[in-house]
Amino acid sequence: MAPFAPSTRAAAAIRMKKIFIGNQSRTIRRHRAKLATERRESAVTKEGLENKLSSNMTGNRRSDSNNGGEGSSNSGAGLSREDLMAIATIVATTLQGLVNTNNSQAPPPIPPPHGTKYYYKSLRKNRAPLSMGTMTTKLPRLG
Repeated sequence: MAPFAPSTRAAAAIRMKKIFIGNQSRTIRRHRAKLATERRESAVTKEGLENKLSSNMTGNRRSDSNNGGEGSSNSGAGLSREDLMAIATIVATTLQGLVNTNNSQAPPPIPPPHGTKYYYKSLRKNRAPLSMGTMTTKLPRLG
């Protein structure tokens, strides 16, 4: 004979609570493992950044001693004087196109004259109904 299993509401409520607690404990374990992994990763990242910072500081000290204490040199930049002049020319022409000589804004563009295709397209889109409720089908000819 099968073992006795109560089937009352109280027993069902207890089973539901056990399931809920089991799920909750699994969720807590999963979150703890995730947090531990993130802590380990952040510690490794922090160590790497500290090592990089210390190596950069020693490199700066070496370049300071090579320059006579005048700070880091740009010898490793790889840009020649000609390259820098070309970049300066490009920047100057770009700025000249953006700003007038008197530092005022450029005048607004001249609107197209009435009667161009853009004007007619805008009229077609914005047709208004007549008093009878019908739409105009023919546009008046301008000029």
